[in-house]
Amino acid sequence: MFIISTQVSYSSAANSPGSLKNSLMENMSIRMAQKSHAKNILTAMGAWEFFTGVFDIKQASFQAKPNPSSYKVFCQQFNLNPKHCIFVEDMSENLLPAADLGMQTVLIRTQSKRSMKYADDRRIHMQVDSVHELLEMKELKIT
Repeated sequence: MFIISTQVSYSSAANSPGSLKNSLMENMSIRMAQKSHAKNILTAMGAWEFFTGVFDIKQASFQAKPNPSSYKVFCQQFNLNPKHCIFVEDMSENLLPAADLGMQTVLIRTQSKRSMKYADDRRIHMQVDSVHELLEMKELKIT
């Protein structure tokens, strides 16, 4: 899961050469179970430099997703207005509390029935097959 802060304007993101990636990559925070694990994975992927922070379960007082309090603490810690965030996740149930806080939501589709259980919920604003697909888009078409 990661969150993109949309403090960057949509128009500048849409007009950037290539894709949204150029405008949005520097505005991402990630939320994973452990900071060290997140850093190891993102470093191996060559993506660590693009993330402004990592939020782990300890910082959420061990309140895991989809507990709404963990989303609130995340936003407080990173000084984010949920209405200016896009929550990207591969577990549909984890997107629902984010949407309830005002975030836009993007579901990364999987073959897992459990992951896709709430895929048709109106609080899931967009679906993609991969993070790569999302970042290569010319503009976000979130409903």
